[in-house]
Amino acid sequence: MTHLARYVFGRWAGLSLLLLLVVGGVLLALTVVESLRWTRDVPLGQVLHWVALQVPAVMVRVLPVAVLTASAIVVGELVASREALAMRAGGVRVARVLRPWWPTLLVVAGAGLAASEWLVPVAEQRAAELWWRITEDRSATFRLARRELHLPGGITLRFERYDDAGDRLLQVRVRQVNATSVEVVRAASATWDGAVLHVEGGDRVTLALGALDRSDLDAEATLAALAAGPQPVETVTLSETRAETVARLSGGTVGDGRSMSRHWQVANDPGSSYGTRRWAALMLHEKLAAAFGSLSLALATAVIGLRYARSVTMAFGFATAVGLSWFVLIAAGQWLVVAGLLPPWLGPWGVHVLVLGVTLLASVRR
Repeated sequence: MTHLARYVFGRWAGLSLLLLLVVGGVLLALTVVESLRWTRDVPLGQVLHWVALQVPAVMVRVLPVAVLTASAIVVGELVASREALAMRAGGVRVARVLRPWWPTLLVVAGAGLAASEWLVPVAEQRAAELWWRITEDRSATFRLARRELHLPGGITLRFERYDDAGDRLLQVRVRQVNATSVEVVRAASATWDGAVLHVEGGDRVTLALGALDRSDLDAEATLAALAAGPQPVETVTLSETRAETVARLSGGTVGDGRSMSRHWQVANDPGSSYGTRRWAALMLHEKLAAAFGSLSLALATAVIGLRYARSVTMAFGFATAVGLSWFVLIAAGQWLVVAGLLPPWLGPWGVHVLVLGVTLLASVRR
């Protein structure tokens, strides 16, 4: 490793760590204020415990921003001190200067991927459960009662009361909407076990919306084809577990408390609707791709900035353009996938292939 490469890498690594701690700390502080502002007399030990459980999710979320900003600062310093100009004049290749970054970014991406799968979901679920306890000292399920719980895949769950002693939902209604039908399940009580509701005294009514488009049926036949049921039902498959719903709907947690293996399970569950499977597949690929977001952003900012920036302002302008483009393309890809115009894997991964492709072209262009 050359002296210049060692200097650039040391500055970038130190700034990335510092920004990760500073930005993550600010986000945690804002989350604490927002989530605990309605509470009184919360013991400091419980608050610190809750904050500690939030740290893994915050670090994973803030990492791309930290490395992007650190890359802009390092490139800006090299431009301001004319070291970047000397590099270009001396024929030093950008790829050689950035060589130490590659293994570090790959390790960071792998660590973020592992944390997203095994650490963040567990920590977020525990943080959500603790938040429910310290805000009102009632069970999380009790506080979900009388709310329209919108689950992924067009599923809506509502129950009027929760029996703490029997761990049962009372007066339950589940509605699932897709392109061809609407299904409504009503039950006197149900037990939420994993992603399955075991219902007691339940029945299902199905509205086959395709009957409304048929022109060969009279009004009476259309009505008969439209409504089917009620039919007895014993189980209802939901798109997430109770713990995942609690984590997603509770205050203060950064993510949705769902691991990639859980997304994979839902995406390949034949009992789930097409929309639910597609959304789960999209979330799976977004989590996988997000782990490599820091690699894409840092390399693109450094390569483009070192080769083309002529001032500190230009270096930060390149970094801002890269960051905004990344977020806009991620949102656009998600919209296209939801609209059915792209497969679930292409939206998230296409962004990173595009960013790294532009970076490669910028690094080899003379």
